[in-house]
Amino acid sequence: MREKPGKKNLIWLASFIMLAGSFFVNGGNYIFALLSARVLGPDNYGTMAAIFSIVALTGIMGSTGNLLAMRIVARFAPDNFEQAWAIRQRFFKTLWKILLIVGIIIILLSPIILSVFKFNIIQLLFIIVLTILGTCLATDRGFVQGMQHYARVSKYMIMEVALKLTFLAIVIIFKLIAHSQNWLNLLLILSSYAVASLIVWRFQWRDEWKKRTIKPADALMPNFTYFVSAILSLGAVAIIMNSDILAAKAHLLASQAGQMAVLAKLGQIIFFSTSPVIGAVFPMISSNLDNGIRHAHLLMRALFLSLGLAAAVLLIFKLSPHLLIEIIFGNTYASFASINNLLFRMGVVMVFFTVGNLFVNYFLSLKAWKYSLGSLGIAILHVVLLFTFGKSLSLVVDIDLFSSSLLMVFGIAWYIYEKRTKFKQLINFDQPTWKYLIDGN
Repeated sequence: MREKPGKKNLIWLASFIMLAGSFFVNGGNYIFALLSARVLGPDNYGTMAAIFSIVALTGIMGSTGNLLAMRIVARFAPDNFEQAWAIRQRFFKTLWKILLIVGIIIILLSPIILSVFKFNIIQLLFIIVLTILGTCLATDRGFVQGMQHYARVSKYMIMEVALKLTFLAIVIIFKLIAHSQNWLNLLLILSSYAVASLIVWRFQWRDEWKKRTIKPADALMPNFTYFVSAILSLGAVAIIMNSDILAAKAHLLASQAGQMAVLAKLGQIIFFSTSPVIGAVFPMISSNLDNGIRHAHLLMRALFLSLGLAAAVLLIFKLSPHLLIEIIFGNTYASFASINNLLFRMGVVMVFFTVGNLFVNYFLSLKAWKYSLGSLGIAILHVVLLFTFGKSLSLVVDIDLFSSSLLMVFGIAWYIYEKRTKFKQLINFDQPTWKYLIDGN
């Protein structure tokens, strides 16, 4: 079945709305990161980055909840706000139980986490709090994305960043007046991050908090296979994206961990500039799949758009790495030769990772659980290599490059295998097939 004419260019409009909102959000997040780096210095900034890396790993539940919420609402209640709220109530009953289990696991593993990554108990508590808040916020955002209310999603993402920057400004003023120590500034920054997340989470559904009488939906939960696939796929992405900072924190000096955090943050400019495309495409592919409508062309359009955005950022990395680092993070970090020398290589890492992540989300939307196992295997290999051989910044980035390229090649190879009949037609220059890949017709 073909797409309806009115929806043919929806991906471009949705991507533009998400891209516009994410432009301000990611810009705000980078201002938050660069100001935090300047306030804390390399040592404490490395600690903060390691904390957020663990939150990203434990927050796999948030990413999974986001995607599951998008899929459920896109299928059952794309135009019914009250029904979406009823589904949310039922969904969160299960989510709270899972978060309790995750919190218990973190507490049980606390001796290992504290010793390996050199955290203290207060920082560990922040990991638990930020995991819970991030999971709830991401899951709620998924319900809104599932209804394809991209302007609303962008609005509250901007609100979240604005609050974080406001609280951070208060911390900076406090430091200038009281000359506070960096360890105290780190706690204040983490606190401001948590408070901002809490406010936005409660405000995002402000009108619906009063509708306690709506009966929760009982029969609209995803099947177990899809849930496991989401956990495996998003877990693989989170592990590959965040374990390099943790390896640096465990094996290298504190200042080197801070340098790795700066490299990763700069590289993520590429990833986050393309993430709105994925956020817009996922519910469309899921909706097309459920309604028997063609969807392969959506992947092609998302791929072309993502590569165009990534190439523009990568060009800046190549032409003026020192100037970019100096503008964003200041002279302290720009003076490190390792960051200047490795920035372009980290950019290539993120281009490969972005393409790989696009295929991960595409196959997840198609319920391809076997692909999820393969991507998780790559993530496990990545961790083994990092903690075995990642004894310098250069080696850590090289391992990142290997793993991200492997994830990308695996995604492309799996796609070619799944579409092998179509690709045979492409080799024979079958024009209708080229047209199908471009516009779905």
